[in-house]
Amino acid sequence: MAARGCADQLVRTPPVRCWPDAADATHLLASQVGLHSSSRRPRETLEPLSERLGLTIDDRFMKEELAQLVQAVVGIDGVVLISWEHHLIPSIANMLVGDTSSAPQMWPDDRFDVVWLVDLSVPGKPAGFRQVPELLLAGDRVNPI
Repeated sequence: MAARGCADQLVRTPPVRCWPDAADATHLLASQVGLHSSSRRPRETLEPLSERLGLTIDDRFMKEELAQLVQAVVGIDGVVLISWEHHLIPSIANMLVGDTSSAPQMWPDDRFDVVWLVDLSVPGKPAGFRQVPELLLAGDRVNPI
């Protein structure tokens, strides 16, 4: 299971080279498994980090409930890690950043080696966006999407 292998590697790499905030996560969100949202991969991706940090994975939103997800994230004070279906991640980023030009508008099917960071920490300022290659497994690419 690629997602679990990568997630295991992420928590075994002290300190996390690619994304130092992973160890500082205060909230973990994954899409809920249901009738039209059957993939367990978002949750499986977060499970090793959840175990390591002692955090519960919040999976109250179905994968299509992006507006509700974003509303919840904006209301959280802390470092939030979202694991979602990759085709929907650009829409989540657009909603968090407030535009469609900061983040790529398509997540390639062969990229599972990059983290998108959205910084909402400065009230009244536009959200920051950046991509961080994970560089955890052989074959991970250094270039962003």
